[in-house]
Amino acid sequence: MIHLFLHQPILPTSSFDQLLKLLPVNIQNRILRKKQQKKRVISLLGYVMLHKVLTQRFALNLDKLEYQSSGKPILNLPNQKLSFNISHHQHLVGLVLGEADALGLDIEAFRKFEKVESSFSFFSPVEQNAIIEAHDSDWKLIELWSKKEALVKAVGGRMFDMAAYTDVRFATTTWEGKTYYFTRIEYPFEGFIWVASSLIDCNISVKNIGNLSEF
Repeated sequence: MIHLFLHQPILPTSSFDQLLKLLPVNIQNRILRKKQQKKRVISLLGYVMLHKVLTQRFALNLDKLEYQSSGKPILNLPNQKLSFNISHHQHLVGLVLGEADALGLDIEAFRKFEKVESSFSFFSPVEQNAIIEAHDSDWKLIELWSKKEALVKAVGGRMFDMAAYTDVRFATTTWEGKTYYFTRIEYPFEGFIWVASSLIDCNISVKNIGNLSEF
């Protein structure tokens, strides 16, 4: 089972320091290095969600968290297979977590482009054609962009390295001989939420979190 937690962040300024203290010092420092306060708050909420899920549902803590060379955070659990990913966009923070080799999450709000071709460096030729031929090219671009971001985050790679060599038009794709499966999450906002997973049967439980005490 894969669990997806979605939270619309409303955080009083007085709560920031209190929540920050829940996290290990190295994670606190990563959050505080962000220049914009809004980005600090969003990052904090993502890690607090992860902290609460790990402690309450898996009897684990963030001391098991490590960062790959790409910057992707992972849980170093020798005897347990547990993956997670955090994503946020505007007023929505998401955490996906479950027993899988790889999980990626992307939350992407719709936006208009002056020219969709300006983003083509992130897409393979077949994806570029799909965007141009779509009834609404802006929507198709955001859809494929979000799927590719989810894939990149699942793999732990970099967008530029994978962009031209992957095809995310369908429900599955492959990268370095491994198959990844896409699931779109229905949510009432103008945009896309995609989960990329190494699991063929990706049963995703979605929970909307009104406040962090609901875990």
